[in-house]
Amino acid sequence: MQDVSFSVEIGEKLAIIGPNGAGKTTLFNLLNGQFKASDGRIYLFNQDITNISTQRRAHLGQARSFQMNTLFPTLTVLDNMQPAVHVLKPSRFHMFRSITSYDDHITKAQKLLETMALWEKREDLAQDISYGEQRKLEIAFSLASEPKLMLLDEPSEGLAPIIVKEVGKVINRLKKRRIPILLVEQNPPFALKAADYVYITSKGLIVYESTPDELKDDVEAKGKYLGVTGR
Repeated sequence: MQDVSFSVEIGEKLAIIGPNGAGKTTLFNLLNGQFKASDGRIYLFNQDITNISTQRRAHLGQARSFQMNTLFPTLTVLDNMQPAVHVLKPSRFHMFRSITSYDDHITKAQKLLETMALWEKREDLAQDISYGEQRKLEIAFSLASEPKLMLLDEPSEGLAPIIVKEVGKVINRLKKRRIPILLVEQNPPFALKAADYVYITSKGLIVYESTPDELKDDVEAKGKYLGVTGR
């Protein structure tokens, strides 16, 4: 990516769309710390995070779901949530605690799974639930850290249309919680429904930006950058 500059405000949903190889996931890897920036600065709520670790960014409130699931396939849905709920808590440093002292973690995990309509699946192994349910579980996993910024990498990829709608509803619920969301997508219709503002990338550059309604009406831009003809 080069010459990229944008900001995401509190409660805003911003989408970056474009074909494979456009640089979308590379941008996420830079924002999340998997890649080091060769130039420029990255700020999280006015704090320069350009050169700090991915783990430190998580502690500052940045959370990310990945294009490929990063779940524990042989653990149950509920057991997948336990480390996510626990990892940023001060109690993670306490080796010897009564099991009952973790009741608040169970309660929080339950609330997150209920938000994703996954509580009834809590005893199922992660590898045995549907791919769409795995995607929703990963979003719940990301929310467990109580993020101040959510990075969603291709949340609709590989999902049946009915599951895509469910994921869209989840993203809308996040907006009600005033969590700013940055998502990258190859699915323009999904992105246009989910986002308040859209950037199109091509060959590592931002080549177009607008509101979803403006892009829907821009036949030339849709044809040039997305390969979509007509309205």
